[in-house]
Amino acid sequence: MSKFLDISINRINALDVKLIPSATRVFNRCQKEDIPIYIIWGVRTKEEQDLIFRYGRTIPGKVLTMNRGGYSPHQYGLALDFCLLYHTQLLSWEEAYTRRYWRHKWIKVIKYFEEEGWASKWRGYDFEPGHVENLLDYDILKLNGHDVRNSG
Repeated sequence: MSKFLDISINRINALDVKLIPSATRVFNRCQKEDIPIYIIWGVRTKEEQDLIFRYGRTIPGKVLTMNRGGYSPHQYGLALDFCLLYHTQLLSWEEAYTRRYWRHKWIKVIKYFEEEGWASKWRGYDFEPGHVENLLDYDILKLNGHDVRNSG
């Protein structure tokens, strides 16, 4: 389990420096309350984003994102994707939703991030239950091509 903790912490520490404290508080709160959060994605490159964008389009499978490279808050250290971890099994929202116990824990994670000023895609057409973001008043369209991480 320590490996999963280390990976999550490293992903949090790669965020925009202004978001590291709030993401760390949420992560630590979850650990304290035995909510086994695992950070799947933090920062990703334009190339990684473009690859993910191809899913459900030119790569078979379901659509994973609506954002091409350059237009995702992940590229600027402004977003995290999480799931829950049961032993070494990653639980997606679809799996957690069918089990009341896990669904409750998932919703708590979303609530904790929202209390820290993060937005979730909990409703609407672009429903991404494990995605949280905090744009820090940046405009993604203006950020395209500019790395704002570690901007102090």
